[in-house]
This record gives sequence, structure tokens and C-alpha cells, in this order.
Amino acid sequence: RDLDLLLQLAELGLVHVYLSITTLDARLAREMEPRTSTPVARLRAVRELSGAGIPTGVMMAPIVPGLTDSEIPSLLDAASKAGAKCANYIMLRLSQEVEPVFLEWLQRVLSTQAERVLERVRQVRDGKLNDSTWGQRMSGVGVMATQIKDTFRVFCNRANLQRKLPRHRCDLFNPPGNDETPGQLKLF
Repeated sequence: RDLDLLLQLAELGLVHVYLSITTLDARLAREMEPRTSTPVARLRAVRELSGAGIPTGVMMAPIVPGLTDSEIPSLLDAASKAGAKCANYIMLRLSQEVEPVFLEWLQRVLSTQAERVLERVRQVRDGKLNDSTWGQRMSGVGVMATQIKDTFRVFCNRANLQRKLPRHRCDLFNPPGNDETPGQLKLF
């Protein structure tokens, strides 16, 4: 029933689906994102949604420099083979709340790789572990961030993946607010 609704909305151009896939490594995925769907299950969801006619894309999010950035080619290839039409990414962001959790996890699970990963994160964050500057926080700055962006672009092209899904149709949206239109009540 939900798939039927998604199909109807997709036919109208009102729905696109992005699935986040951080890594194809099942062990790493289990360590990074416990109690979430496996990479294989996420790719199966991409296959089923795109096979049913739902415009589907993949977000490689987050890319962890020094840990998952090397998977860009294989992940984009797998996404394309599963039927994704587009892909994009978000660079790891270690905001105030996330930083201590990530640092503890990295030392506990990947202690031999921790220093290299942190150095690479600093390379894409202008020497810091986080940078919330608008326009930089999602993609990073510097040589390594540019290399990751360029690698992502090249392998999107090879996999025939666009960088974003087609625009949503907004002409069908009828905002609530006048007396003739039932809908959401005004907040104030």
C-alpha cells in the first residue's frame, strides 16, 4: 500500500528517495551504525524502489576521510548497478555533540587507524575537527576535500550517476491559509 502511494507520488514528480550508504564494508557498517540496515539491505532497497519506478539516489554520508573515502568508486558502482539515478555525499562533521562520541568510538574500534583518520579530518576542516562555516561544513576545504570532490565527480560520471535528482514539482502545492482552502491551521 505504501509502495502504491509512493508510485502515485513519483508519477506526479512529487517524491524522490535518497538512501544513505556510508560504506559497503558490512563489519565497518555494523561498528559505525549499529542496529541499522546493512549495506546489502540498503542496496536492495535502492534496487526495489528504482525497479518500481521511484526516482532513487544514494547519499554517501558521511564520508570519513582516511576511512571510507577509498570506497567512493566501489560504492558508486554498486549504487548504479542497483538502479540509483544519482548520488551525492556529505563530509564527516564532528559537531560539538558528535565529536566526543566519534573520538571514543574511533579509539575503541579502530585504534590503529585513529591518528590517520583524525589527521585527514583536520585536512578537510582547515586544521580543526569541525568547521560549521556555511558552504564548507558539508564538503570541507583544502586539497584533500577537493580530491574527494573530484573523485566523487569522476566516479559518478563513470557510473552514469547525476549529482542530484530531478527537481520536485512544486506547481501542485496549494499552501494553506485562505478560508476556502482546508489544511493546516495557522500557528499564530
